[in-house]
Amino acid sequence: MRTGGGTEWFLWLKGDLMAWKYYNSEFPAMKNVDSIIKPYATEFKNFIEEPAFSVEDSTCLYFFKGGKWNQYGQSNALINKDFAMLSWRPIDYKNWAESYYECDLDLEAIQSVFNNQLDDSIIGKLKVDLSLGDLREDIEEIGFEIEI
Repeated sequence: MRTGGGTEWFLWLKGDLMAWKYYNSEFPAMKNVDSIIKPYATEFKNFIEEPAFSVEDSTCLYFFKGGKWNQYGQSNALINKDFAMLSWRPIDYKNWAESYYECDLDLEAIQSVFNNQLDDSIIGKLKVDLSLGDLREDIEEIGFEIEI
C-alpha cells in the first residue's frame, strides 16, 4: 500500500509467518537493516528479497514467528494506525476498498477471500476482469493458500 504522500507499507503472509514493512518519509529510515534482516534471511527470503517492498528503506520492520511479533525501528501513532489493518474484518476491508477504489464491492465475496476461498465466481463479484487462471501465478508467488 502506498499513500502517495510518502508513506507505504507492505504485508507478507506465508503459513504462520508474517512480515510487515513500514516507511514514512517524515521519519528517518533505519540504518541497520542488513543486520536486522540477517536472522530472518531464510524463512522470510521472499519478503526480504521482493524488490517492490524495498525493505532497505524502512522506518520499521515487524516479523511474526512462533506466535510472537519482533519489532525494529521507529514506532508511533501513524504506524499503529496503519498496523490496525491486520485486525480488519471483511466489512472493514469493504469500507476501505469502496472508498479508495470508488466502487461497490460484494461483502460475501470479500468474506470468501478472507476464508481463503477463491474461484472465478468470487473474482467476478469483486469486479476484477480476470480469471483464476490469470491469477494463478500471482497466487503462487505470494503463497496465498486457497481452496478451489
